[in-house]
Amino acid sequence: MTIELTHETETLAQKAAITLGFTSVAAFIEQAIRDKAESVTKTDDVVDADQQIEALRAFAQSHDPVSHFVDDSRDSIYPDRI
Repeated sequence: MTIELTHETETLAQKAAITLGFTSVAAFIEQAIRDKAESVTKTDDVVDADQQIEALRAFAQSHDPVSHFVDDSRDSIYPDRI
């Protein structure tokens, strides 16, 4: 595969490769692509919908229900903005 880079990007890659101790710019770019691709395809941190629903229900059940009327209108929440 051949990748065409702008002069600015090539210079940036060369400086980064040297700074980070890579043996070549190609090795640096290959590692950068691997890192980015792995972060995009990583699913370990993704929580599915069922887990989100269960977490929300557990959160709601951890609070006592309110047995009286609660006025949650904008006027009661922000009385100074009337």
